[in-house]
Amino acid sequence: VVAGVLLVLAFSLPALLRLARVPALRVLRRDLGAPHAGALLAQAAGLLLVAGLLFWQAGEARLGLIVVACVLALMLASALSIQLFLWPLHWLARRVPAGVRLGLLNLRRRRGETTLQVMAMSLGLLALLLLTLVRGDLFDSWRDQAVPGTPNRFVINIQPEQVAGVRAALIRQGIEDVTLYPMARARLMQIGTRSVGPDDYAEDRAKRLVEREFNLSSMSELPPDNLITAGRWSANEGFSVEEGLAKTLGIELGDELVFDAGGLPLRGRVSSLRKVDWDSFRVNFFVIAPPDAFNALPQSFITSFYLPVGRGEVLSRLVAEFPNLTLIDVEQIMGELRGLLDRVSAAVQLIFVFSLAVGVLEI
Repeated sequence: VVAGVLLVLAFSLPALLRLARVPALRVLRRDLGAPHAGALLAQAAGLLLVAGLLFWQAGEARLGLIVVACVLALMLASALSIQLFLWPLHWLARRVPAGVRLGLLNLRRRRGETTLQVMAMSLGLLALLLLTLVRGDLFDSWRDQAVPGTPNRFVINIQPEQVAGVRAALIRQGIEDVTLYPMARARLMQIGTRSVGPDDYAEDRAKRLVEREFNLSSMSELPPDNLITAGRWSANEGFSVEEGLAKTLGIELGDELVFDAGGLPLRGRVSSLRKVDWDSFRVNFFVIAPPDAFNALPQSFITSFYLPVGRGEVLSRLVAEFPNLTLIDVEQIMGELRGLLDRVSAAVQLIFVFSLAVGVLEI
């Protein structure tokens, strides 16, 4: 919203402020008087604002420069292409009826204005076409990457005394590839010798991570979608930390981490860093602790599994037997998001048609 308002003000407000000084005859004769320096400066300020927004969204100077350079190169290529199309119009005008001839000659006579109008329209249509084309890219990409049997249901809030019963209930329903992971919630309090808090980090993501409670787990074997990138995996000692989290919070191998799990301390040294495939839709954790570290902590269990279409009775029976469980239907959530994107896409297509009609009328 802020970006949109800034762009509207940058490009339209200078023109609106100049309306009081526009001669009435200029409404009929567009060639009466050239834009003064203030108008050109206003347009330059608008373009600088666009460049600033590109740098802001890019998040880094190098990527911002690449995007700005590509936009400038595209504008230059568009201007040259439009000039090439305008060049033979005088030859074509001799071979068409009088009404069309006047229009073609008028386009060629105002080369600069025609070039700017066509460039603006072309870039706007390009943006709308990109939105139309990539509307389903997120879901198509996930669908192409997801192998058959990718988990689409999560079950959380399983109490320790219910683990055997939940596993047996799922096996009775023909769901055998089920692993239940212990999970404890804890807040990171210290890295090495320094205490950590939101004010210690400048990045927003780091602030949010420090403010929230982590979901920690323990397991005897490394999950198949986890890859050790530093240190060594050990199920009996040390913490294994996801490498993205470690980079964001400044955690290194050998650092001692101190967590507060509901008033109970949990501490240990980082023995390995892991790369996690979050797109696998399997249960994964930022931090994995040794099993004996969970003995004194309040904990619950979590699992995920694949449920074929038409087998909703499995979930109904599971909830009937264990009413405290919380089920997360990933397939239903993805369906709702697809429907939302389809509605957004319809709106974008309507804007595309409207913009095309307005551009034709202007030309």
